[in-house]
Amino acid sequence: TFDSKKQDWLYRVHLASILATAGAMKTAALPPVNKVWECARIITHPLTVEALAHPSRENTDLRTLVGDILQITAAEGRYERFEDVERILTAVSPSCGRAVMEDAFPLFLKEKPLLDALLRDGRNELAKGLLALVAEGRYVRQYDIPGLLRALAGEDSILAGIDDSGFIRKYQDVYWKLWTNQIESALDIMTGLLLEDRVRSGKETFLQLYLSAAAVEGEVSAFLFGNIRLAELYLQEKRYDECRRILADLESMGLAEHEEITAIRAELERAGGLR
Repeated sequence: TFDSKKQDWLYRVHLASILATAGAMKTAALPPVNKVWECARIITHPLTVEALAHPSRENTDLRTLVGDILQITAAEGRYERFEDVERILTAVSPSCGRAVMEDAFPLFLKEKPLLDALLRDGRNELAKGLLALVAEGRYVRQYDIPGLLRALAGEDSILAGIDDSGFIRKYQDVYWKLWTNQIESALDIMTGLLLEDRVRSGKETFLQLYLSAAAVEGEVSAFLFGNIRLAELYLQEKRYDECRRILADLESMGLAEHEEITAIRAELERAGGLR
């Protein structure tokens, strides 16, 4: 029966009491593992999770305090019971928390802006921070940053197959546009790079990503262009079976007489790749 203003007030009162409890726990003479367990118990309570879904000063302050507790209770970046940390992250950051595995969490303790973005559940902000590390070449050997980005993107994302930090660094503008769903703009950039023959390393990955973006956007001409370029790549690398499969798919779409497809088929025949 409460109106929204009274409901928001109740959320703030609840979070204020949780803040007082967590603040006392932060400085209490408890073993670190107990502090993390108590923090997880409080933060994952259904009422706290519900209150955290509503913006307020208390909400922001509690997230900051949780970050402080996680930092002071880590022993060289590790936890005796990381499952309690996972519970905290899942409750505080429903969009990002599940993407952070135990091996990667020390990175967040070293880079406070990443931890802050994680605790705010800022998916794009967190991705931008991780991409900045890749661009600078920081931590790329110690931590699987592409793996973190894949987990954040989700299994259904067209970026889910990108696992090479060098590729991400080289095509960071394209990656970010795809991340933010600016697919048409990304396709324009990628088409330009292909037409100017500026894609050398990671070309197969680039073309597979290009085809995925074209399919999502429903760009038939880009899909055809990408397949032809991929068939040419397979021909150059003497991967004749894969080249034949692409040609067969294109011909099944009624493109057997297409000039470039005909040329690739003739070259494949000369190379002995047709059977």
